[in-house]
Amino acid sequence: MLHFPMQHGHAQPYSFFLLLQKGHSMLVSIVTFSLTQPWSVAQAQAVFESTAPKYLHRPGLLRKHYYIAEDGRRAGGIYFWQSRADADACYTDEWRATVTEKYGAAPEIFFAHTPVTVDNIQGAIEQAE
Repeated sequence: MLHFPMQHGHAQPYSFFLLLQKGHSMLVSIVTFSLTQPWSVAQAQAVFESTAPKYLHRPGLLRKHYYIAEDGRRAGGIYFWQSRADADACYTDEWRATVTEKYGAAPEIFFAHTPVTVDNIQGAIEQAE
């Protein structure tokens, strides 16, 4: 488990570059829901804001980005995990049932490794060992 420096009770900003320098590779998962009716960005934001607190401080989750397709017909999340085990611990049968009810469709989950990342904020190219 990675530990990030704390200041004023909050984890300090980090770069994926720093994680990769320490020999950590990341796993990305992309979760997609095909919506029965198109959502607006405002509708999606309201739903996403209601679920986001459940992922804050989730073990092994480095970052999550919610997304809504431009046509509003697909929505989901892009997750950056420390490991596949961390991702699998999140994507339980209970989680699948909850999100299927919320989004009206079962999730599709795609996993990918991230051996190289371009970080324009840090001005670096990040490589897993």
